[in-house]
Amino acid sequence: MYVRFFGIAVFSCLLCLAPAWTDVRAYAALAPFAGQVRPWRQGAALVGESGPASQIRAGIAPHHGLASETIARFYDNLPSGVERVILIGPDHFRAGLRFIMLCPLPWRTGNGVIGTDARAVDALSQIESVGVESLPFRLEHSIGLHIVFIDRYFPNARVVALMVNNAALPRELSRLVPVLSELLAEKGTLLILSMDFSHDKTPEEAKREDDRSIESILSFKTEALQGLDIDAPSAALLFLEVLENLGIKDGLVLERTNSSEIIGRPDLLCTSYATMLFR
Repeated sequence: MYVRFFGIAVFSCLLCLAPAWTDVRAYAALAPFAGQVRPWRQGAALVGESGPASQIRAGIAPHHGLASETIARFYDNLPSGVERVILIGPDHFRAGLRFIMLCPLPWRTGNGVIGTDARAVDALSQIESVGVESLPFRLEHSIGLHIVFIDRYFPNARVVALMVNNAALPRELSRLVPVLSELLAEKGTLLILSMDFSHDKTPEEAKREDDRSIESILSFKTEALQGLDIDAPSAALLFLEVLENLGIKDGLVLERTNSSEIIGRPDLLCTSYATMLFR
């Protein structure tokens, strides 16, 4: 017990010493393709035409630097004129003092500082199950890598970033749904789930697992999420509940790949990735 209290005290001191922004400059080196890849097409109905593409409201993309070209193609196919990005990712290292964490500070990137949305942060911080602190976000690649992409693709956008521990209870997540739904309903707002798919599988095993995961996500089978091989089932539950609350249920898969395929080593166990769009 005393060890826990000591850890909290040290962490609190570090928070007091934290700067007035969340520094994610280290992630810039993991995103060499951001802003440099030409828009990519896979014959998908929602992609490639200004009309349908402008209706995209949300998407799913990975958060490994190895998949940065795949992430760039995802951003290449998002609508222009985005003014606010709600970014949800897992708390890989359980760094947050609560199961749902909200970052209150702007983000320092290699290009400068990208702002947070003060009104959104204020609304979400009123929710009992949400903790507000910035330091854990500096350690979390599921958020930091995407901040770099957001900065390069939507430099004038404001960011609302949430980390969700997989131990978060559905009732805790449901408290966020009305507020996030209201924010997403506003013009110029985009919702992104930062999530990888299968881990430590052969490419063949990963494909089978991903087929099941993608079908469950596209069908909004939220009760199946905890049994899928995805690294952010709780964040995915929050993401899908917000979309369902707004009637945004038209989704497609933009691209699928895995780490073995990217490095040309099909004999290795892999982490798999999928990018998805919803309107």
